Amino acid sequence: LNAGFDDTTLIEHSKISLQIIKDELSEIWTKTKAAYDKCVKANKNEDSLAAVKAKQATIFKDYPS
Repeated sequence: LNAGFDDTTLIEHSKISLQIIKDELSEIWTKTKAAYDKCVKANKNEDSLAAVKAKQATIFKDYPS
């Protein structure tokens, strides 16, 4: 049932868990970015759009696109 589980070190369990979390966050980020892009394309108000893009550039500058 737990083949290999008990033989795996805590460090390896941590690495595996962190990789799973990283993959999940990457998927969430991709969906968030797609939703943002969809909203930006749907926004026809130029003033509002400029404000949103400026805020996005500031907030997301540290995250990969």
